Amino acid sequence: MTMTNTLGIAFDSMPPIAEAHTTSELELLPAGSRILAPYPGQPGRGDILVRHNDGLWHRDVFDPIPSTAFTAFPVRILDLTAE
Repeated sequence: MTMTNTLGIAFDSMPPIAEAHTTSELELLPAGSRILAPYPGQPGRGDILVRHNDGLWHRDVFDPIPSTAFTAFPVRILDLTAE
């Protein structure tokens, strides 16, 4: 029996409204935007992040992430409106 640990969310499970291919494109997204950011080295899987008013991307329990920290692209843009 083989055990594997698969992290994050499958890209196929979240249809995007657009994709960002550079950090500059991520910087243009408004607060409240939700993205599915890929894990480097694990194609097809990633985490959902929300942009806050501080301009950083936030996950549940992790430190905020600046757009310049993203190294894997494309990033899938899920929506642009705050809830």
